[in-house]
Amino acid sequence: MRPKSKPYTARGIKRVPCVRCGGQGYASWHICADGNQPRVFCRECDIEANRLAMTFAFGSAKSRKAMRKYEAKVRS
Repeated sequence: MRPKSKPYTARGIKRVPCVRCGGQGYASWHICADGNQPRVFCRECDIEANRLAMTFAFGSAKSRKAMRKYEAKVRS
């Protein structure tokens, strides 16, 4: 199967299972080490991927505040 090169549409994301757990697609990520292919995550895996990236980039104190806001937005 050829790698996907174009981003998923909002409708297309919902049709593709999460690359990590197989749940319903929610968000698309591009990971440099994976050839920048768009990959779909479910809501929970998207939250965890954001948490990891925020903690790595900004440390735990700043990421906690940002993640509380992001989780409230995503879960509403």
